Amino acid sequence: MATESYQLFSTSDKDIKQLEDDSYAKEVTFNNISMLMTPDGDLVDEDVATIEDEVVSLISSKKSFRRSKRVLATKIYNKHRIAFYSGCTYRVRDKKLVPTFNTCGYKIRKSRTRARRIEWEHIVPAHRFGKDLRCWNRGGRGYCRTSNQKFAEMEADMHNLVPAIGEINGDRSNFPYGEVPNEPRAYGKDVDMEVSFKLDRAEAPDNRLGDIARVYLYMNSKYEMSLGEEELKRLISWNNSDAVDEWEIEKNSLVKIHQGDDNPFVSDYRELEKKSFKSIAIKSDSSSSESSSFDEVKGDVEKDFEWLLKFIPAKYQPVVIIILAILVMFYRRRKK
Repeated sequence: MATESYQLFSTSDKDIKQLEDDSYAKEVTFNNISMLMTPDGDLVDEDVATIEDEVVSLISSKKSFRRSKRVLATKIYNKHRIAFYSGCTYRVRDKKLVPTFNTCGYKIRKSRTRARRIEWEHIVPAHRFGKDLRCWNRGGRGYCRTSNQKFAEMEADMHNLVPAIGEINGDRSNFPYGEVPNEPRAYGKDVDMEVSFKLDRAEAPDNRLGDIARVYLYMNSKYEMSLGEEELKRLISWNNSDAVDEWEIEKNSLVKIHQGDDNPFVSDYRELEKKSFKSIAIKSDSSSSESSSFDEVKGDVEKDFEWLLKFIPAKYQPVVIIILAILVMFYRRRKK
């Protein structure tokens, strides 16, 4: 049964673009940068693996998705250029990461543009940890990135990012992992990655299930991301059946160097039992709801009072935003 998701706009709205893979997107602007946003709030082309000049990349904050993409390409995966789901190797061409299809028998399913590039795939989709935040409902991934510090950190977390052929990343979308019946092998008979658009589900190769499980458990442990009871059982099973390998250990060490933390489910690998997670892993739906952080309220103010800020000199705008944010927070608390 397909899962339902909240849509930020209708595909029948004006100014909607139909993309190569028959999906839809709408042009939006964040911090004066135009982007294409999908109806569920994600961003098109944002995950493309390109190597920016280091000076450009360092303009970004210490922890940002933009910086993480460069570090992953040049410091972490620079000697392990293997796409996560397909097993294809890839190379650098004109500062872009490009897969070599004949190294894994990859066949293009539909989107030639995305199939011919590597993208940085969030194992735990940005939609998964962002959809319950107020910022996501106001403007999706782009708005959350600029207004919610915790989301920005989660989006940039390199433990949760892997290189994938862009077409697979796009097809997988924000679908959860699970079993897909009949294994149609839409990406070639040797590529054991299945995506069901009918079930809204993706089935990863067996040798990637443990990696996926340990990333989900890490995201739960570090960011208190909710896990359902059946989901937790499945993750524990995958962790136990697919132990850590040499590359997983090496990547974990490299991420610790460049990000400052490691994934304990990799560095201290062991088989797990569900009872070990009773107090920390299973969160109720309400635990993922967000209280109004000051950063997010500031983001709301910048958007809601954009018309007013245009009349205020730039050097005074930060002070005005802070004052308005304090007043908005006070009003919201009184209203509760």
